[in-house]
Amino acid sequence: MCLPTGSGKTVIFANLIPTIPSPNPQASKVLVLAHRIELIEQAKDQILRYNPDLTVDVEQGHQESLSLNPNVVVASIPSLTSTNKQGTKGHRLQKLNPKEFKAIIVDEAHHGVSQSYKTIFDYFGVLNKSSTTLLWGCTATPARADRQSLTSIFGPVLYSVNMMELINNGFLSDLQIVTAKTNEQLEVNAYCKFVVDKWKQFALPQNRKSTLVFVKKLQDIPILCKAFNNAGFNSIDSITQSTEQAKREMVMDDFKNGTLSILVDCILLARKTKSPAFLYQMIGRGSRLHPEKSDCLVIDYQTNFERLIYSIFDSGDDSEELQTSWLSKRQLSMWKAKVDSGTEHYDENDIQISQYSSIQEMIQTGFVAEHKVERKDELNVHESTDPVPSAATSLYNVINDCIEALSNIRLR
Repeated sequence: MCLPTGSGKTVIFANLIPTIPSPNPQASKVLVLAHRIELIEQAKDQILRYNPDLTVDVEQGHQESLSLNPNVVVASIPSLTSTNKQGTKGHRLQKLNPKEFKAIIVDEAHHGVSQSYKTIFDYFGVLNKSSTTLLWGCTATPARADRQSLTSIFGPVLYSVNMMELINNGFLSDLQIVTAKTNEQLEVNAYCKFVVDKWKQFALPQNRKSTLVFVKKLQDIPILCKAFNNAGFNSIDSITQSTEQAKREMVMDDFKNGTLSILVDCILLARKTKSPAFLYQMIGRGSRLHPEKSDCLVIDYQTNFERLIYSIFDSGDDSEELQTSWLSKRQLSMWKAKVDSGTEHYDENDIQISQYSSIQEMIQTGFVAEHKVERKDELNVHESTDPVPSAATSLYNVINDCIEALSNIRLR
């Protein structure tokens, strides 16, 4: 199943679990696989929220499945494939009896072609033609950078919907887009000050409650934090891959409850990426609905949208299941020609500001909207007057469609 980031994939498979048929009386359990602690905790919480009668155990780090007969085991890939002090690899995986599981659910299924996942799939035998265990995956980004196909593992896509459709139907927040870039290469301290200045110009007047910043280099993080501090904003923290779990949880809790205002109704893309999938994941962090939020402001400092938006709108896959183009072929070809033309020129000390009041406006104009080239000391902001799409009442229509698709599965 392919759904955008923030659209409720965890809620969907939490509702899906009790509907999955058992191929035999012994096979009644479900294994949920994820690769990050945040996803594991989220999966456990949502499964229990929608299925309070189920027993859910976790296999991750210091947490081990202790129940004699849990209905669901939520596990991390590193923990299941780890080696114990005695040198036994996969000792935690061996605690699980494959005959007792009716299904394996894989969150962020685009990781499913890696060897660590295949080790688990082989242990459960789910890739064998004779297997009666359901292997089901969900992802926001089915296209991998290494071009490995997910269909060889999971089979054809059963259900997919794109971000624009969910925005138009009120399942995701719309995006205001601002691109801000200089024609000159700025030294890191000057660049971080530039990032903060544009945040103050565009986000601060709109009273944006929380901000998520993506940076490329770890060494830039303290410099950017200092730039925010120097501007008078002290409620800021950071998370990296090396952040200890206790600190990570504290920062995330502070960010969620509003103690940290800079860490999402505003996203700063201060890192440059060549990956359309990664850009898709980044902007998806701000698309989740919230009662106090009408849309998400995205400020792009690295021309990510101009370089990659075509790739996001057109999956490049000709199969019916993965054709997620948001535009007509004619619009796409015109847009690509515009983006690839490279006709935008700027004076040495100028900043180019491009504003789109909604993602729909960006699509309709195809980056043909008038660009305002302004001096650094004369930046002018135009407020959006576009109406905000109303939120839909629930995700159950999507859930029901997914369940209906699953009901047509023939367990082999």
